[in-house]
Amino acid sequence: GDKGKRGPVPWSFVPLCADGDPLGLWQMSEKVPKEWVDFSHGGKPARERLHVTFALRMMKIEHMDKLEKVCGDAGPVELKVKEFFLSLVERIRDAEVYCIGVAFESPGLRALK
Repeated sequence: GDKGKRGPVPWSFVPLCADGDPLGLWQMSEKVPKEWVDFSHGGKPARERLHVTFALRMMKIEHMDKLEKVCGDAGPVELKVKEFFLSLVERIRDAEVYCIGVAFESPGLRALK
């Protein structure tokens, strides 16, 4: 098949920069010098792709119904940056590529799971 072609992403996620940059993550991303970015392995994500993954493998129509039921009654949740980390991307074997990761803390999102 089309190895490089991507279909729908079966994840539920919370966008981080939909209403500005409240956590300053896009601003931090912009400070990474372009010569540090490995564009041959995807570069860095666009602003609209910065997100917190909420639930994985949401591949069936019943999952959407359940997600809407669970989240429909939920109010706003607080999201805090817990830690920043630098990690070697082990799945890339033809180059030494690191990613900057962010771990979040959100009792409200955790409760929805």
